[in-house]
Amino acid sequence: MGRIAAWVVVFALATPAWAGVMSKAEFRLEVRDAIIRLAPKAKVEMEGDDTLRVAPPGSKPDDGASMFIGNAYERYLNKPEALETIVGQMARTVLATNDPAAVTKEDLVVLIRPIDYVTQPGFEKIKFLTRPFAGDFIEIIAIDGEETFQMTPADKITPLFPDEAAAWARADANTRTKMGRMEIDALEPGVWTITNESSLALNFVNQPDTWKIHGITMTGDPVAVFSQRNLLLLADGGDKDRLERVAAFVDQLAGDPEIISTTLFIRHDGVWSVLERKP
Repeated sequence: MGRIAAWVVVFALATPAWAGVMSKAEFRLEVRDAIIRLAPKAKVEMEGDDTLRVAPPGSKPDDGASMFIGNAYERYLNKPEALETIVGQMARTVLATNDPAAVTKEDLVVLIRPIDYVTQPGFEKIKFLTRPFAGDFIEIIAIDGEETFQMTPADKITPLFPDEAAAWARADANTRTKMGRMEIDALEPGVWTITNESSLALNFVNQPDTWKIHGITMTGDPVAVFSQRNLLLLADGGDKDRLERVAAFVDQLAGDPEIISTTLFIRHDGVWSVLERKP
């Protein structure tokens, strides 16, 4: 697994780190200030490490949308001189998303995220469109604001469709279209990492019909790890020794703040579940 370790180091160092750039916390404050400049009476709260919850002026306490800044922060790191443009786009997008008329069928996407995305403080009274994935991960219908994703209450989405099943079908179809080209690296025979520019790479786990097209073939049950929000690790579970190496490597990443999960999921008969591991 030395090759995997080496690749992860390269991936982690791929983001520029020039002197003088803002930290993620500072960037989030810039976004918050930009929102308040556009809507001084808007309610903006910090959530987690990279999320803002925004409720427009005069809205009900449980109204509003959650905005994840991670994708935009990466854009800023790649082009710090575009700070004002990036922050301004995010502010306008999140304020527009709070307008039900601004939510369209074309903007819906499915995100795969830890369940705490919808159980964090402030979300208790809000119903989102979610469905279980496996373990502590769920799928969530969100709005693709181009600059960021927004968590939007179900009652702003369901009126667009005859039922929730239709909403999920449209969001799934949109997600495939918006994912674009996959960046796939074969780390060793039977082990691959998947990323893409749209920050929807985790959804590739639900597209086994396209794996072979991208050079991914399995001799056993597929195994997946959602290492980062846009970094999927796929492995062929048909080789026991390989699977043990992958598990050992993933365990070493536990506690790294950039890693969102070290859980191994396995797909058997078309259903994903947590891979039970011996102590």
